[in-house]
Amino acid sequence: MRKLLLVDYENVKNFDVSKLDDSFHIIVYVGFAQRNSCPDVIRFPGWSHRIEIQRVHGLGKNALDFYIACKLGRVLETSPNTECIVLSGDSGYDPLLHHLNENGLKCKRVSSIAKVCSNKFHRNYEKHQKMSYQLVHGALLKIPKNLQPKYRRGLTNYIFNALGKKIDMSNVDKSISALIRNKIIKQDGSKISYNF
Repeated sequence: MRKLLLVDYENVKNFDVSKLDDSFHIIVYVGFAQRNSCPDVIRFPGWSHRIEIQRVHGLGKNALDFYIACKLGRVLETSPNTECIVLSGDSGYDPLLHHLNENGLKCKRVSSIAKVCSNKFHRNYEKHQKMSYQLVHGALLKIPKNLQPKYRRGLTNYIFNALGKKIDMSNVDKSISALIRNKIIKQDGSKISYNF
């Protein structure tokens, strides 16, 4: 699977990409106020074909964030099987990443390059997602037809409470998004229907 690392250079300045594997492509977003600085990533030999420096043109509140958001939207439309990782300490990306995950793009934000490099992190993340999906799917199948929630928010809350809070609400929601992608349930606006 291709991986795309989008670096918020205004927010994270020190990172070492030398431990990333060949599946990564990197775009470093440099803010307008940083136009005279040069990210350290370009000093790694053999990486020039996999690293792009994207300079933000013009000043504006959150201008760099909008560049990254735009790129994520393009990836969703053109390469939805790409795993996107935003390297930033800015939690303002989280609602957007949540929305994109709901729409089929696999993405997350990390605040440290070490979390990207860790194979254990990737294995644990995948294992945790699979376990969450299985728990949510199992809980969904146990809901009596007459009690099946008609709205997504109600379904999320019902399953979260039915599982005795074994997994956090965001993982319940991600698993529901996966169930929608797998056509086990259908969402039309905020309404939910069931295909079983």
